[in-house]
Parts: sequence; structure tokens; C-alpha cells
Amino acid sequence: MPRISKIRLTGCKYDGQRKEHENSIFDLTKNGQPDHSLFTLFNGGGKGVMMQLIFQILLPETKWGKNNGNKISSMFYDRRNNLIPFTSHVVLEWVLDTVPEKRLMAGIAVKAIMKNTGNDEEEKTGLSYFLYTCEQDDNGYFTVENLPLYDKSMGTAVDIDVFERFINENGRYFIKYSQSSVRRSDAQYYAYLESRGIYRNEWINLKAINKSEGGAGDYFTGASDNKA
Repeated sequence: MPRISKIRLTGCKYDGQRKEHENSIFDLTKNGQPDHSLFTLFNGGGKGVMMQLIFQILLPETKWGKNNGNKISSMFYDRRNNLIPFTSHVVLEWVLDTVPEKRLMAGIAVKAIMKNTGNDEEEKTGLSYFLYTCEQDDNGYFTVENLPLYDKSMGTAVDIDVFERFINENGRYFIKYSQSSVRRSDAQYYAYLESRGIYRNEWINLKAINKSEGGAGDYFTGASDNKA
């Protein structure tokens, strides 16, 4: 089965924008192959945020927390509740179970936008995003590390429009999926991932398990035997 080998979080701010994954790259490999990994974080160190960001690849716009109260859009607000429309990037890489071995990158670029609505009851903050995939062998040119997601001179994530031009210019290597095209569970994007052994339904179950402390125990409470 596919194994996650690398994670990249760029421009991902949270906690009223007081904390940030400026350009974090997590290598989960040992001797080039995915291995078991353990993250040790302080209490309040952002493990829920990290999980929510990772899950955007399979469940775009998914909410988090015990009661699904944490929205991705809330990350774009500062402590004074001002909307700051910056860009965030999340990328996962899998080593696929293929012969010869191939690697699959899947990423999302997302930015908050203000909706033009006169209805006070309607949420005024929207998200603009697209997803993309890149499949290649171990000698492929594009890697999680060299994707142009971070502007070192500015110290910020590359804007969504700039990165989208990069994806379009390299359409030979990348497949882009629009925001509207991934709203259905039977979308071509999810079908493509399933053909590589990455199943959206499994991630829905994983979200249920990880939504709160002790979630694994809660999830299996109703199981009466090993099969259940």
C-alpha cells in the first residue's frame, strides 16, 4: 500500500496568526524509504492544526475538532478578527506500491477571499484553492523540497496566482484540479488517487479516529469482535 514519505507545510498560520509553519518539511524516510515516525509536540503545539492541514489533500475544506468547529477559513484571521488573505500550501508525497517504484506528490494551494454578499446570515469568508498531482520515478525532477512554494527573499509563501502559473507552465508533469471539480466524492481527482491505492473513505475514517484525544478508543467502542 502507498506510504507517506514527506510532508510540506508552507505559509500555514494559526492561533490568531501568532504561530506559523513558515516552510516546514517533514521527511518520514529512513534510507530513502518511508518509515514509522513519531511527532512529539508540546501541549498546545498545534497537532490538531497539523492534522487538519494534512487532511486538506483528501478532504478539502474539512473542519476539525471534536465538534467540527475549527474551519480552515479561521486560520486567515488575526487576533483582532481581521481577515489577512495570505496563501498557504500543503503537500504530501507517497511512495507507491508499484514496480518500478514511483512517487506521487499531491498538493493544495489555498487563499481566503471576502465574499460579496449582503446577507448577514451568510458566511462572508470564502476559500480559493486548487489541487494538483505529480507522479514520477525516484529520479524525477520535481520534489517536495524544490517546489517553488516559498519566496526566501520575501520570507513568505508564494502567492496562489504565481504558483498556479507555474503549474500551468509545467502541465506536462502536473495535473491540476479546480476547486469546483473536487466538490463531488466521485470527482476525477479522487478516482485518480484511488487508482494509486489512496482512498478518500479511509481518510474519512481516520478523521473520525483523530478528531479528539482518545479518538481511537471511541471509534472502536462499538466493535464486538476483531472483524468489527
